[in-house]
Amino acid sequence: MENGLNILSPKDRCVICSEERKSLLSSETVIFLYQPIMGADAAAVHAVLASSATTVPRKSGHLPEIGDILKTLDMEIPRFYDACCKLEALGLLRTFVHDVSNERRMIYQLLLPLSGQEFFKQTVLDTLLMSSVGRRRHDQLKQLFAPNVFAYSENSKEITKTLADVFDVRKENIQNLQINRVKNESLLEKSELNFDLKYFKQLLKHSFVEEKEVMEHLDEVKTMVLLYGLDELQLVKQLEKSFNVANNRVDFSLFRRYVNEEFESALEKPARNEKEISAESAKSTARLSSEERQLVEACNYYAPLEFLAALKNEQGGYASNIEKYVVGNVVKANVLPGAVINVILHYFLCDEDNDQLSGKVSTRFEEFCNQFAKRKISDPVSAMDYLKGEVEKNRQKKQQRRMSARNGQTKKNVQKATLTDWDELAQKQNADLDYKHDLDEIEKLRNQMKNAKGR
Repeated sequence: MENGLNILSPKDRCVICSEERKSLLSSETVIFLYQPIMGADAAAVHAVLASSATTVPRKSGHLPEIGDILKTLDMEIPRFYDACCKLEALGLLRTFVHDVSNERRMIYQLLLPLSGQEFFKQTVLDTLLMSSVGRRRHDQLKQLFAPNVFAYSENSKEITKTLADVFDVRKENIQNLQINRVKNESLLEKSELNFDLKYFKQLLKHSFVEEKEVMEHLDEVKTMVLLYGLDELQLVKQLEKSFNVANNRVDFSLFRRYVNEEFESALEKPARNEKEISAESAKSTARLSSEERQLVEACNYYAPLEFLAALKNEQGGYASNIEKYVVGNVVKANVLPGAVINVILHYFLCDEDNDQLSGKVSTRFEEFCNQFAKRKISDPVSAMDYLKGEVEKNRQKKQQRRMSARNGQTKKNVQKATLTDWDELAQKQNADLDYKHDLDEIEKLRNQMKNAKGR
């Protein structure tokens, strides 16, 4: 994952603009609906940018530096960049780079957050919020920001006037405005999915679920692929489970809930002790301790995101969105088996006892993953052996540096003290000898003068 150091510099000037008023940018939906998904850092960056945004952007004159924003936020570039990425992914920010006269300028355009009704209609956002705050809080927020629409009676006839009915507006102008209106690309359309639609339709043909109905809710189905990594067969099983026999239709709100509940329950499952281990695997783990064998078994059993959540839960914490993002990127790269990623996760969160997989720790985590992929490490036992070797090498290097520093300092002090002491002592002794010699000569002259007078 990029850390922004090759893109941003504290000396870069920035233009912060918005098409809307500041009060609209910092609405309650950002605090209650967006912040649980994007985290505190992204919310802080959004607040600072919104407070500085102008509807008429200044393109010249005194423009703020990125460093000024970083000081205000008390952040370094990687954290700031990661927060901006989250804002961009959620449709709250657009970022541009503009090079002028060998000077780089960053242009940040803030976008309006969705209203409560629009937010919960976005399946991706709706499901992300449920994953972040839990089903109970999700239902409370939905009732607060998107309450049930008033149900009109079937016998009621709407007589509401349209714009053209009341005002003198040419219909062709309205049509042109609608045509020229920019269509915002949804979050789902921006994402890459590992989803075979043709195979999915083939599975539906052998199911009692109507293909036509599912295709009408295809975005919701794809969202489950994006967020939970379900394959086509798992999707069909969940759709069948959510089928309502009363009306012969799929309850898609129930479908999303079932998928989320199954994911959460999977995180709480203990490792399968009854899992059979192949002869080759047994041979490779024979030299390991019982604790190490249990770790290998858990790494083989859990998917990386599940393993991350299980580790955090065991430590009394929870997997943050940024940690899920970091691990998800490594999984998406498809360069390491999940079991090997789990070993590296265990090393960083348990052996090194890091509180969170973010900042410099996340950078080191990705460096380790690249290192393992480069060395073609493909099983958890080899990963553990390699980590042990690296830890021992680092320990020896640190010990050698400490010994070298200690020896060098001691030698230097002894040499300096010896030379200085002997030199000062010699000078002092020489001075004393010269002074005594002079006194003896003076005394001899006095005696000679006395003897001469006595004669």
